[in-house]
Amino acid sequence: MTPSANSTPGGTIAPGGYCAACGAALSAGARFCHRCGTPVGQGAPMITPGATPGLSSSSKIIPGLAFVGVLALVAYFAGQNFGKAKGSAVDGSSNSIANPSIDGPAMGPPPGQRAPDISNMTASERASRLYERIMTYAENNKMDSAMMFIPMGIPAHQAIETPSNDERYHLARLGEVAKDTALARAQADTILATEPSSLLGLMAGIRAAELNGNAAKQKQLNQKFLSVLDAELAKNPTDYQMHRFEIDLTTTEARKKN
Repeated sequence: MTPSANSTPGGTIAPGGYCAACGAALSAGARFCHRCGTPVGQGAPMITPGATPGLSSSSKIIPGLAFVGVLALVAYFAGQNFGKAKGSAVDGSSNSIANPSIDGPAMGPPPGQRAPDISNMTASERASRLYERIMTYAENNKMDSAMMFIPMGIPAHQAIETPSNDERYHLARLGEVAKDTALARAQADTILATEPSSLLGLMAGIRAAELNGNAAKQKQLNQKFLSVLDAELAKNPTDYQMHRFEIDLTTTEARKKN
């Protein structure tokens, strides 16, 4: 009998098939690969029927087992979150996960190439990759897709031992997407405790105050932001260069409300 496309040469069947990008076995109902993070159905096919899926060397399997286990657990909760989010105002074809016009090549591996193995990335690299994915979805109003990755993105940032202010700002933005006011405010407060004039900390605080409906706090932080803006921009750190669009947008909004 010819083996099925979801079975290994030994006859073991993977309930959810295998990742088209990296070949990892998928659990039943998985919406994205537990090893490389590629959404199911995306990525260039890398496994042919009869080929053994997975890593090419057993030496690569052992270090990643613990991480894959964690991602499998996160995948379950992400699926639960996704199901609960259905029915929102942004549901529909324009909010589906696979949408090349929005996702673009940055949301998946180039044709014919494997997706990067996130289990081999540093904590900062994993967090940055997830942040970019989530914020791309959120900025294009694909909130179901953004919320699917929030259960991975927030813990990934919290796993960084000594986060930079930029990474704390990213975590605050994820808290904003998740409507977690306490998380967003905590990151803003932590940044401002060490750098009271940090534009990143002030922007995070302004958004947290707005999310919490605290108009007085928002006004106070807007005024502080405008008072230190020129001096801070003169320093021209890399973090400000990376977030210049957000700084300019916050400047415009703060001046309107001041």
